[in-house]
Amino acid sequence: MSDLACRGIIRTLRHTRHDFGGKPSIANSVGRHTSRNRPGQTMLELVAASTIIALALVPALGFTRRSLANLTELERHEQLISLCTTILEEELARTAGSWDLTTRSGDFSSIGRPEIRFSSFKSDAIADGGMPNSLAVVQVTVWYDEDSGNDIDGDEPQTQLATKLAKVLSYEYEATVH
Repeated sequence: MSDLACRGIIRTLRHTRHDFGGKPSIANSVGRHTSRNRPGQTMLELVAASTIIALALVPALGFTRRSLANLTELERHEQLISLCTTILEEELARTAGSWDLTTRSGDFSSIGRPEIRFSSFKSDAIADGGMPNSLAVVQVTVWYDEDSGNDIDGDEPQTQLATKLAKVLSYEYEATVH
């Protein structure tokens, strides 16, 4: 073996170390340890990790914001449906007892919500789907009056429920007795 080849093998053996698995690992030629053996991280590694985490959080925060907006809208519509059902039941009771077909409107300031308004429509006309003095159509609309204009605008959230009520003598009897 030539002298030059022996020097190369000796130099390689000097820089060869054994890791825990018993396999040799070669340190770099200037004698520094690999990054696996250093305690801590470089500033570049910390910036790269922070950037990756920030990029992952941006869509998650957007998703959370959209979810909260959807939840608020859902709660708003649930409240409208609940209030609309309450007014519809009141109108059915009023109509069943006395066949009162007057239209009503108002707001819910009694429960601290003056921005929520309602309107009820009752009719026994054939054109509206009723039968004179026999079958009434009862329709209730509840909406958020965002511009305080007391009328329904196209962009204001609203809920509408409708039903029909037959005129039965027993309803009128119960209303007058009790």
